[in-house]
Amino acid sequence: YQDYKVMLNDAITRAAVKLFVEDATQMDAVKNRVLWVECPTDPVWEEKTNSFLWNNVKVDKIIRSIAFYTAAYGDCFLNTFTQDKEYLKTNVVGDFFEVEPPLNVMEVQRFGKTVGFFVDDKDEKNTSKTTQNVLLDTTNFIHFSLNQGFMSQKIQLTNVDNVTGMPTVDSYLVILGESLLEAARADFRLRQLFDFLLVLSRYNKSSFYRLFGVEVGNSDNREANAILKEFTDNIETRRSMDLFLGVLNQQAAPMQTGGNIYYTTRDGKGNVSVETIGGDSNVRGLDDINYFDDRYYGALSVPKQFLGQAKELPGGISDSTLTRLDIKYGRTVKTLQAALINGFEELVFWKTAVMDRREAPPPFRVCMAPIA
Repeated sequence: YQDYKVMLNDAITRAAVKLFVEDATQMDAVKNRVLWVECPTDPVWEEKTNSFLWNNVKVDKIIRSIAFYTAAYGDCFLNTFTQDKEYLKTNVVGDFFEVEPPLNVMEVQRFGKTVGFFVDDKDEKNTSKTTQNVLLDTTNFIHFSLNQGFMSQKIQLTNVDNVTGMPTVDSYLVILGESLLEAARADFRLRQLFDFLLVLSRYNKSSFYRLFGVEVGNSDNREANAILKEFTDNIETRRSMDLFLGVLNQQAAPMQTGGNIYYTTRDGKGNVSVETIGGDSNVRGLDDINYFDDRYYGALSVPKQFLGQAKELPGGISDSTLTRLDIKYGRTVKTLQAALINGFEELVFWKTAVMDRREAPPPFRVCMAPIA
């Protein structure tokens, strides 16, 4: 997660994630909603469920935050506050929900079954929950995940045996989603390294020196040094008189990148010659940088033209949207939208079990605006 946070500080990477989010959460032109539920067999249940999603969950308001966390980190959680004692003092379960950063919650499985959610406070600034460092049951969070089936890690938690009352240490599997930035993570490090090296290289190559040849004729070394000092003082120092204090001020004149080198010449006609060396930076030699940039944009699944990094746009005159212009990008957006639909389906099942006290809801489907 820390690598993803660093990547999101990059303007281009953050713009790419926002493109995914915006295309996956478009407002439907007919329904005038981002997400809704359809249940042809039970219109009354459909109306109540939609009212719950729109008014209690406020899905149109929070769905973009959920989509952003899911796209950037691979996971996002919706806190139901089912076991939060501070919340339950003044509120009822189902009245309010809050998007929980993925750094604070882990879905824990054992023997292929989700046994609960372990909560932590790694991101204290973006949470209202008061419960931490404990394993809560499965009703406390709704997990939105881009899980591909191979992102997981093992942890050990201390439990109390129900029979003996003695503490036991059990192993669990933490289910992790795969961020849309995961494929570009290694290329981002390379690109960041090359950016630093490019700035350093351009700075070093742009440095220059001016060589001043001061003619001193037949003067001896002492006279030559005096002539050279007088010449350098006139160029590199600035004098001013403070009439109020009666003080002569002398300060160094501002210099450009590089510096001046002074040397004496003899047996000439008293002229001063100036020659510049360095500053031969070739700003067009960027083929190696462009190669790694292209690799990075390819790993992001976003054409670089749509991130302001190229002049020409792909596609023809009839093509109008990015999802049509680039099939890889379009499939990535559909994957993100599918994760959102699965998460809100889980929320509907949660409402049925926790709030409605029913075993199962009627046949339904969660709908979002189709990807254009």
